[in-house]
Order: sequence, then structure tokens, then C-alpha cells
Amino acid sequence: MKVDEFPLHANLVAAAPVTTTPDVKTFHAGALSEINVDRIVYFAASVFWRASAHAWPIGRNTTQDAGILGPYEERFRKYLLAEKGFPENCALWVMVAENNTPAVFSMLAPYRGPIRSWHTYKFVFLGIGFELFVGRAIPQDYREMCFVRGAGNPIYMSDRFSDRIVGEMWMSIQRTRNLIKK
Repeated sequence: MKVDEFPLHANLVAAAPVTTTPDVKTFHAGALSEINVDRIVYFAASVFWRASAHAWPIGRNTTQDAGILGPYEERFRKYLLAEKGFPENCALWVMVAENNTPAVFSMLAPYRGPIRSWHTYKFVFLGIGFELFVGRAIPQDYREMCFVRGAGNPIYMSDRFSDRIVGEMWMSIQRTRNLIKK
């Protein structure tokens, strides 16, 4: 499959971005009837929750720690069961690849990103990058860029997506290599 055959990509390409910078185009997914925001949020939340709910093997005698979402794991479980809304103090970013390169079709299992006063988790799935920020100290501008609660359900498209994936893959390989050596 080519990027331009991917429906989410095709819908964004056909729409007018609300803002454009040299590296990123921003769209309001909530205004595009072809994009089901709720399904995308549910998919991302379920992947992050599954990564947290179970210790997954990542190499010989090594597993990824369960419980990466900490106290938010139960909140995500209740969201997925439709018992509660999307958890407070969480922000989800969604970015779609603009260009068609081999890296676009990569998959990276959920992993922990930089820890600041809040936590960051990421995964990539076939041309879509998901970043989840968790914690009370998430900056306001991160919250405003949230796919769930941000004005218009902002979704981003970038021609730098492949560069970012390659960098993330390299970091993931290094982390895995270091864990296997232990």
C-alpha cells in the first residue's frame, strides 16, 4: 500500500490545512466527516493501555515493564470500557506521514519517551505516529494541541515524519540492545 492509498492520508491531502509551517501542516479532524476521531482515539488508547497492562517480551530474557501508565492505567481501562471519558491530565497527539518512504510503513511498539514533569509515551503504526502525554504538569500548549480535546481535534501531517521515525527506531534499537546485554 502506498501512503496516497491510505484513507486517512488521502482525506488530509484533500483537505485544506488550518495552519502550515515549513515542517508541519495542521488540520482540524473534527471538521472532516471522513475522519472518525473517536475511533482513532480509541485505537491509540487501547494500544497504550495494552502496553501498560502486560509485560511484553522485547528480547531474550528481557521484557518491557508493565504499568507504564502508572495511576492512569485504570483510567484508560475505564475509558476503553466506555465507563469514563478520555482521562484527564492526558494529551494525545496524532501525526500522519506526508511522504511515501519505507520508514512510513514501520511499526514501533509503545515505548517511554522523555520524562519531564510529565511522562511521554509513543508508538508508530503504518504512517501514523501517536504521542501520549500523561501528568498534571503537561504544558498548556501541549494540551491545546491534543487530538482529543484541542480545538477542532488537531491532527498533524509532516514531510519530516520519516526522519523522525528513523531516529526513533535507532533509539529503540539502542534501548533494546542495552536491555538484552543486562
